Amino acid sequence: MEIDFDAVLQSEKARDTLYDLWYQDLRDEATTVLTLTWSGGGMCSGEHLVVEWNEMYFILGDEDSGEEGPFESLDDVLPLVKRYWPGSYTETSLDPELYSHVLPLERLLTVGRDLVESEGDKVRIDDKWFVLSGGELVEETPGQFPAQVT
Repeated sequence: MEIDFDAVLQSEKARDTLYDLWYQDLRDEATTVLTLTWSGGGMCSGEHLVVEWNEMYFILGDEDSGEEGPFESLDDVLPLVKRYWPGSYTETSLDPELYSHVLPLERLLTVGRDLVESEGDKVRIDDKWFVLSGGELVEETPGQFPAQVT
């Protein structure tokens, strides 16, 4: 007996179940392109992923922000990372971190620049700290910048 997919898709419950299963499969099968994590002390921490699956790109957020995609290219998806960055809509001091084995440093610095707002703000990129100085992210070297009080 064949499945009548048109009839299945008319059911909201079936659509929701298929959607949830599909995004779970994405998490299991996709290649991670970028990981954005943050912590701000206490219980405020999280992780969002930009992944590639079958030449399509997706943002896989946490329970609060959900998922988004597909996108045709990294140029379409990377600018949206800021929208998923909780530091852009909360007063809590968060420490953003970006990791990628796929993207070059120049591309990561562009994404990282969107996550900081004020002179002296920091972002960790592939285990190196960068600080906003003169409108650009520069690699922090020990003793170069005074310690921030948070």
